[in-house]
Amino acid sequence: IINSNFNVMKKKGEMIMYQALDVRLRPPYKSFATTAFYEGYKGDSEAARQRSMELMIKEMDENGIALGVAVARESKWGGAAKNEDLPGLLAEYGDRFIGAPHIQYGAEISAAETIDKYITNGACKAVYMEPGFRFEAEPMHADDKRLYPVYEILNEKKIPLLLQYGGGKNSIEYTNPVDVYHIAQDFPDMNILITHGGWPQVVTMLQVAFALPNVYLSPDLYMRGYPGSQEYVVAANGMLKDRLCFGSAYPLTTLKEAVDMYLETGIKRDYLPDIMYNNAAKFLRLNK
Repeated sequence: IINSNFNVMKKKGEMIMYQALDVRLRPPYKSFATTAFYEGYKGDSEAARQRSMELMIKEMDENGIALGVAVARESKWGGAAKNEDLPGLLAEYGDRFIGAPHIQYGAEISAAETIDKYITNGACKAVYMEPGFRFEAEPMHADDKRLYPVYEILNEKKIPLLLQYGGGKNSIEYTNPVDVYHIAQDFPDMNILITHGGWPQVVTMLQVAFALPNVYLSPDLYMRGYPGSQEYVVAANGMLKDRLCFGSAYPLTTLKEAVDMYLETGIKRDYLPDIMYNNAAKFLRLNK
């Protein structure tokens, strides 16, 4: 039962559940369901096994997830979750998802055209980039000056940027937290959310977020069980209680696993409504 402030759910068994905004997931919708994350899936999510949107909505409801940011990824690795499928997803399930098209340097459709089509004249609210992805034709640093025209548009229009930074598939060479420091400082009206939390360069990325108020972090699956994970919890209970965000990276984790991960790692109960929902809403400028 959701209460009036849209955050706290009543006790379920012995567990207090919190209304959540998942800042990065991949719903099993059209091209999203054909990617490597779903092909041969052997995890515990029935929605992922069946590639069923109806079952995913049910899983979201069962785990208190009110909204999820559906991130497109037009990558040559693992199959493309296409930008072109986002309008259909939002037309059918727009009360449960926020769309984020993928922008790549050198793509056939320019960044400006993508932003105009999917955000300015569409229903999406953010963009997704991963310039350092090692499977891209030309990995680059986030502060590469060739990307600055994209950031200038995002900064001018105050469009949030989800930046995948860190994780097992990204090169440490191209995910230096200092690069994020540079672009956050140069584009102060561009909110930046670091998915995968910058892992494994955890403490330095935490310092970047602490220093620059337009940087948010979502450790997602690196919130528990990895070297450095506990540092995210320390930050959530103190210096980044207003900018650490819940994320699942579904279907890499199930929604239940992701929620349990955040609720059981030692984050103070008073901060959970912000960590689970409000910080992400602020990053996305949902109240503006």
